[in-house]
Amino acid sequence: MSKVKRVSRRQFLKDSRDTASAASFMFGLNQLFASLLYSPRVWAQSSSYDLRYVNFLLPGGPPRWFFDQPLNPSGRTQDFVPGQFGTEIHSIGTAPNWAPIHRTYPVKFGSQNVHLPPLWRLNSAALGKPFSEILQNTLMIRGVDMVINSHVANQARTVRPVLSNPSITGQVSDRSSAPFPSIGFSDLLTTESFKSAKNFGVIQVNPANPVPTIVAPFKTTLVADHTVSMNQAFSEIEAAAQALGLPSVGGGAPQKAALEFIKFNLNSFQTKWSALRAKYQDIVDREFTAAFPGINSEWQSIVPSNHPYFTIAEGRTLTGLNLKAQFASAKVSQVAEAFAFAEFALGQNLSHSLSLSLGHRSLFHAGMSFVHDQHYHGAVLSTIFTSLYFRCVAGCLLELIGQLKAENTFSKTVLQFNSEFSRTPASDGSGSGHGYLGTSSTIVSGMIQQPALVGNISKNASGDYGATGSFGYAMPTTVTGSGYKKMIENDDVVATVCAMLKILRASVKGESLLKETSPMKWVLSRRWEAKNVA
Repeated sequence: MSKVKRVSRRQFLKDSRDTASAASFMFGLNQLFASLLYSPRVWAQSSSYDLRYVNFLLPGGPPRWFFDQPLNPSGRTQDFVPGQFGTEIHSIGTAPNWAPIHRTYPVKFGSQNVHLPPLWRLNSAALGKPFSEILQNTLMIRGVDMVINSHVANQARTVRPVLSNPSITGQVSDRSSAPFPSIGFSDLLTTESFKSAKNFGVIQVNPANPVPTIVAPFKTTLVADHTVSMNQAFSEIEAAAQALGLPSVGGGAPQKAALEFIKFNLNSFQTKWSALRAKYQDIVDREFTAAFPGINSEWQSIVPSNHPYFTIAEGRTLTGLNLKAQFASAKVSQVAEAFAFAEFALGQNLSHSLSLSLGHRSLFHAGMSFVHDQHYHGAVLSTIFTSLYFRCVAGCLLELIGQLKAENTFSKTVLQFNSEFSRTPASDGSGSGHGYLGTSSTIVSGMIQQPALVGNISKNASGDYGATGSFGYAMPTTVTGSGYKKMIENDDVVATVCAMLKILRASVKGESLLKETSPMKWVLSRRWEAKNVA
C-alpha cells in the first residue's frame, strides 16, 4: 500500500483555492478560501463562540460630564464644588450675559434615583423613547485614572494596554466564526492597535463609505445561486482533507456563514449601507435641532461677545449673530456613519470585532470646527455644542440597541464608549485641559443585569488650566471583589470587558468590576459606589 503524502493544511488550502479559481461556477471563492486559509475557526479549533464587541472611540477627549460622567450623582449641594463648567446655560444679567451652570436631574438608574446630566431626562426627538432606556443595560464608570497624559497612548490602551498582548479586538477575532476577523475605521488608533494571537489582520475601511473595501475581493458580476456547486466543492475538499489526514473543514457554522456571505447579492450591500446611513443621519439631524431646555432653548438670544466663554480657537472669540443664526444648520460629523456601520456589520454577520470612531469634533459649519480636544473652546460654547453632540450619540445608540434586541443579539454584544481622557476646565472658562486623572468609560450590553454607576471622584480637585471643583478626578473606590480601595484604572475597565467577552485578560493588573452570576448575566462585583470624596 502506497504511503499517503501528508501536506500542511495551509498548503492544502492554497492548492484547493488555486484549483477553484480556475472554475467559473462561483464568484468570490478566492475570498472564502483566504478566510479558510488564515482562520483556525473552520478547523478542529472551531467553537460556538458568538460574542460581539464594538469599541466606540471619542478621539480627542471631550468633556464627559455632559453624557456619562455624572459629577454630583447624589444631587446634594454639599457634595459638589462648582467651577467654570456646567451642564446648562443660564442668563446672568450682566456681561457676558450668559454663563454655564451645573444642573442635574434625578433619573431612575437601576435600583436607584441618580442625578444625571440633563440629556438623560429627555426623550429622543427621532424615536420618541426616553434616553433613560439606555441605562437599563449600562455600566457607567466614572473617575477612571488613565495615569498617562497622552492622546496616542491612551487611545491605544483602551483596547490593548499591554503591547506584547493581543488586543481585545484581536482576541474576539481569534474566537469568532464571522467571515471577517475584525473591521475598523481607517486612521484610528484603536484600529491600528489590533493584535491577534493567530496573526489575523484587521480590515480598515473608510468611514464615509466602507462598502467598497468589504466587497473588493469579490467579482462585481453576480451569477445565479450555486448552492449545488458550492456544496459539491466542499464535499470534494472534505474528502481530500480526510485522505490527507487533515481535520474536517466542513459541517459547522463557519462554513455556513462563509457560504451565506458568498451567496448573498453583494450589490445590495451598497443599498443597505446607504439606507442605514440615511436612517442614522436623520436621527442625528433631528436630535441636533430638537428643543433642549437649558441648551438651545435660548440660543437665539445668545449673542457671542469678546469673553473667554465664547472662545472658538486659540486667541480668538466668536463674534457675529446669535448662536442659532450661526449654528442651527451645523453638522455633526461621523456619528451617523459609526452607528450605521455597527448595525450593518453586525446585522450582516460580517464581523464580531469592530473599532469605530464617533468623530474628533462635535460639529462643523462654515469653515469652523468644534473639536473634542477643547483647549480653546469656551465654557458656553462647550456646554451647548457638546450637549447637542452627545444627544445625537444617545439617539443613535437607542436605535442600535433596538435593532440588536430585534435580532436577539443584544444579549451577546458588548458596546463600549471610550476616550483617552475627559477635561479639566480652565479657571477663566476659556477652554479645558486633559483630564487624564479622571475620565469615564461606559459599557452597554444585554448581558448587564444590574445597571450601575461606579467610581468615586474628588469633591474639590485642582488640575491643569487652573481647574478647581468637582470636575471628575479619580479617588479610591471599593468596587472590585478584592474588597480594598483603589483607583479605578484603565486596566480595570479592560479586565471588565474581557471578562464579559470570555477572553484572556488583556491588562496586567486589572480586576473586573462585574461578576457573572449565571451564564451571560453580569452584576457588580461588589456594590454600587459613586461618591464625591473630600
